Order: sequence, then structure tokens, then C-alpha cells
Amino acid sequence: MLRDSDVLSTLLRRKPDHSLAQDLYCDAGVFDADMAHIWYRDWLFSIPTCEIPKAGNYVVHEVGVYSVIIVRGADGEIRAFHNSCRHRGSLLCTAKKGTGPKLVCPYHQWTYELDGRLLWARDMGPEFDASAHGLRSVHCRNVSGMVYICLAEIAPPIEEFVAETARYLAPHDLENSKVAHESTIIEKGNWKLVWENNRECYHCAGNHPSLCRTFPEDPRAIGNDDSGQMAGLQESHTQRCEAAGAPRATAYRDSATGASCARRSSTRPRATRWTARWRSPSPTPRCRFATQARC
Repeated sequence: MLRDSDVLSTLLRRKPDHSLAQDLYCDAGVFDADMAHIWYRDWLFSIPTCEIPKAGNYVVHEVGVYSVIIVRGADGEIRAFHNSCRHRGSLLCTAKKGTGPKLVCPYHQWTYELDGRLLWARDMGPEFDASAHGLRSVHCRNVSGMVYICLAEIAPPIEEFVAETARYLAPHDLENSKVAHESTIIEKGNWKLVWENNRECYHCAGNHPSLCRTFPEDPRAIGNDDSGQMAGLQESHTQRCEAAGAPRATAYRDSATGASCARRSSTRPRATRWTARWRSPSPTPRCRFATQARC
């Protein structure tokens, strides 16, 4: 297994515009470093707010070894907590999603309010301080209808991202959306390979003919080349978005993660598609999408 110092030296030796060294995809030590330095430190998109529209609705979200409860409180606020009872560490919520007026440990029935406060614990004695045994919270932000969480003890700044995202997503009113369909896909491969595949359409014509009915393969149309040029299709699409009150693609500096961007990708004629993308320029790219398409 590679150590952190080995991972860094391997990254520094990488050849620009080429895949990473094999160990960076396959080595267990590298995966541990990915989790510790990226996934357990940064803000992560978890669910849309419309997935838990009512008080007591919750979703269990897993990130590596961590299990997190994301729940809407009686006050309408969305909060996140470690999915672990403060008594003996039992999982509070064993289902992936559900609804309940309180969070109740199935082991000894310690009962928590939806805001994390411990309400009831049987036979703990007169000296027991319930206020000191609430659920451990996880950083949680509602970003224009999308819930972001951060597992770090001290979360990196997010305000600039929140403000820019609000301007970009305002026309879509995600807060009042509804979940029409859910699909879970388990990729049997390292997460970096999945996103490298996602960030290019070189393979699209031979593997995704249905996608190519609406989505252009020209890398200039989605900003995936370094030419600085914009395809005519992208320019036309941007003008249509602006005319409809949807801000154009934007790039800005985020003090926590560096350069970030949001882009509305163009489509082929007679197709309409809006895609929001956020990317931080780490050695291992991270992206999230909110997409609508119509032919």
C-alpha cells in the first residue's frame, strides 16, 4: 500500500494530458488517501431538498466508513447527523430512507428530536445530563435546493459557492421540485475512472447513440478543450438561455477549492437541455449534475 508521501510523489510525476499511474486507481493506500484528503474534508452534494419535503423525512447517506442521517426538522430546517446512537454506537436508522416524528435507537430506545437533541434515555440516573448527549452533527447546507454535507470537523468556506449557485439555479426553483424517478447505478471501478469517463465524449458515438441524439460530441460545445474557442452551437444556446432569464456559464474563484464553474451545455438542434456542473480542480475531479432534457 502506498503512503501519503508516495501518493504525492506519484502525482507530481504524472505526465500532463495522460491518464494517472495505475497505482492511483488500484492501490488501497491511495483510496484511503482519497477518502481522507478529499471526501472526508470537502463539501459533497448528497440529495436534493425535494427528496425530504416534510418534517420527519430522512435519508441515510454513506460516505466511505461514515453513515450520515439527513433529516428535515419540525421547523423545516434540514440537518445532518452521524447515524450513531450516543449510548452504545448502534445505528439509529437502518433503512435508507423513511419518515418518523422522532429518531429512535432500535437497541435501547434512546429517543432524539429531529434537531438532534436527546429527549429520553431510560434508567440513566439523576446525574445524567441529556443535553450533553445529543447526536453528533455533520455540517449541512441547503444550496438552492441541493443539500451539501461536509464531514470535516471544520468545514471549508462555502459562501462564495452558495451565492454564485443561487444566481445560477434561481430560474429552476429546485426547492419546489418533485422526485419523479430514482435510479441507483453501482460502478464497479475506482471513482476517478468513472469521472474521467464522464468528462469526455470521445466514446459517445460508439457507446451512447441515444445520448448523441441531443448532446453534441464537439468538445468546444461543453468547454472540454483548451482551445479557448466556443462552438457556434454553444454560443447560440447561451444566447437562448440569457433571453429566457437563465444566466450563462460562469467561472469564479472559490477560496476553499480553487476554480469552480457552472455551465449550461448546448444541445443539437430541436433539443433542449440544461446542465449545471460544479468542479474543483483537484488531482481527482469531482462533479455533480442537475439535468433536464427534452427532444
